[in-house]
Amino acid sequence: MVTVSTPQTVYAIRAGQDPLEFCMNLSREFYAGKTRRSGRPYFEHHLEPLARFAEEVFIPRGFRDPVLSKCLESRCSQDLVLVAKAAAYLHDYLEDNPALLVRDPESGETAPWIGNSLFALLHNAEQAGKDIATVVGMLTYDCGTYREYMEKLYSFQKDAGNPHDYHLRVLVAVLKTKDRQLNVDPEEIENETIRTREEIREQINRLALQYLSLDDDPKMMISFLKRTRTLGPFIIRKNLKKDVHLFTSALAEQYAPGLFDRATDSLSLYLPMAEKLLLQDVGVNNRIFRWDVLRDTIMQSYREALQITGRTGAKGIGNNKRSPSTPLLDEIAKETASLAEKTQDLLVAI
Repeated sequence: MVTVSTPQTVYAIRAGQDPLEFCMNLSREFYAGKTRRSGRPYFEHHLEPLARFAEEVFIPRGFRDPVLSKCLESRCSQDLVLVAKAAAYLHDYLEDNPALLVRDPESGETAPWIGNSLFALLHNAEQAGKDIATVVGMLTYDCGTYREYMEKLYSFQKDAGNPHDYHLRVLVAVLKTKDRQLNVDPEEIENETIRTREEIREQINRLALQYLSLDDDPKMMISFLKRTRTLGPFIIRKNLKKDVHLFTSALAEQYAPGLFDRATDSLSLYLPMAEKLLLQDVGVNNRIFRWDVLRDTIMQSYREALQITGRTGAKGIGNNKRSPSTPLLDEIAKETASLAEKTQDLLVAI
């Protein structure tokens, strides 16, 4: 993927236009010619599989709840599958296209938007547009460490007073679980671009020089820190004063790790988190997603991550002691051990 730093002008959705079709076409046009690290087309090999998963895993009309029968025809009646599929197509859009000008489809006027500009793009889609923009906004990684971002995604509690918001947050966590599986693909091992320490150091030094050359204009500073995903530490410090050490430290933390590191992180933290919070806490009888489909996805994610790392189970993985229990991973480890034992018995017999 490539981040576009120059303003992109896009027509907003028209009233009555299908929001799913609009999001799919917008994504297809933007990502045309873009590829994964493996060289495969990004739209066909990442966005479309995620959208197909959304259609398979989420329960149609999942927002409907007996407690909210009075508002079934308003904010609670949107089809969960539609929202999830549209968000799947655009889940990286704000990260890759942070500078966006939205053009009104009727007047042709344009105006810059700060923050989640999808609200402007999808304004005429009413509640469905708001839900899609909200989900994409939550999926967008724009500041802080990646671990903080992931922990925030999986931080949701059932709220009897606002089930709609709860459903959206669960939707986000489920989508991210599949998105991460697509980003930890054993088929890409041979094509994985290995960035040496020297290359990373050169990139950090280049961006540090750009940072030092910035004027003290707060808007320009915030824009640059957002673009380099280093704004979080400065927000925590509550001070935008130039600090090259803080900037380079934040920059080094957020660089995308290699495939092996991503697989290890999935095994040690993110998959156990998804297993605990979605499969165990949300549970099998929920009205949001098909439990068996998500279970199969998490199980397959474990297997693929183990294949990449060359492990047979959770033993010895970095943060595993602080992670939730992992019944699925333990089940795989037992299967592997049983298979190894049977193979050994067969060799002895021969």
